[in-house]
Amino acid sequence: MPIDPLNPYGLTPQEETPYHPWYAHWWAIFLLIILGVVVLGGGFFGWKVYSYYKKIQSGELGPAIIRLDEKFTHYDEGSGQTMVIPFFEVITADDPQMGPPDAPITIVEFADFLCPHCAEEALVIRGIAAQYPNEVRFIFRDFPIEEMHPGAADIHLAAECAADQGKFWAFHDKVFQNQEGINMDKVKSYAAQVGLDIAEFDQCLASAKNAGEVAEDMAKGREAGVTGTPTFFFNGRKIEGAIPYSIWDELIATVLQAQQ
Repeated sequence: MPIDPLNPYGLTPQEETPYHPWYAHWWAIFLLIILGVVVLGGGFFGWKVYSYYKKIQSGELGPAIIRLDEKFTHYDEGSGQTMVIPFFEVITADDPQMGPPDAPITIVEFADFLCPHCAEEALVIRGIAAQYPNEVRFIFRDFPIEEMHPGAADIHLAAECAADQGKFWAFHDKVFQNQEGINMDKVKSYAAQVGLDIAEFDQCLASAKNAGEVAEDMAKGREAGVTGTPTFFFNGRKIEGAIPYSIWDELIATVLQAQQ
């Protein structure tokens, strides 16, 4: 049998197909890019939390949070420069609140109902509110990020409708406890479960009468430098990311002690 110079070993077409390692495929490269983004994002988040923790331990963050002026400064040993820690006026009277208005500490959160870190932090904040019922006022402000969480804006409108009936916090807890796979049919079911008047709730949703309130919160958040959720303002000083209970507790105790 004559030998084919292009296929001297007589391989079948399947055997002639060159081997490509898994990482050479387009889908593998795409997955590696996604994995890299997740790892970098997680690392950045962890660094943010750790940096706040170190500031609390060093006592650096305490004075900045106690003083409610616009130009609190501190000396940064790392850079050798005097740094300015800005104060942001984000406290409102018409947003959902827990705690007394004259509390020595006010925590304002800009949150997204479809943000998983916000769901984790919701339990933490509930614990802080229970431990410091007279010392901490907590204010919730809307910051749905539709680009990352499609449909979030509609859920925030629903939450504002729940607030109109005095049921915001019950609705807030229900949504965050059942965040996975949520849709507007489930949202309406949760509204009924927390005791809302469904006819009034449906009418409120259909009219989108609270769209201006959500837009106002988002505009104020962007003005204060909010780019992701959750973002907190502790007596006007910005703290980004989901903060563990232990760090909140230590920070609150530090500030309360300094104010005595």
